[in-house]
Amino acid sequence: MAAVDGIEAGQPLAAAAWLDRLATAPDAAAFEPALSLTRAVAKWRAGDRAAAGAVLDAARGRAGAL
Repeated sequence: MAAVDGIEAGQPLAAAAWLDRLATAPDAAAFEPALSLTRAVAKWRAGDRAAAGAVLDAARGRAGAL
């Protein structure tokens, strides 16, 4: 299951878990910023607003370091 499919199918927790695993991959930076944005959406749709905000804050921090 692709993450976006999971979000659209009403399974945001499954999508968030899959995306969290992807975010720990050695080459995860190659998928940014889409990875962080999609992770935040999945967490938001799952009802975890704090985690969604934390993902976005971390992404902002990485963007500022460039």
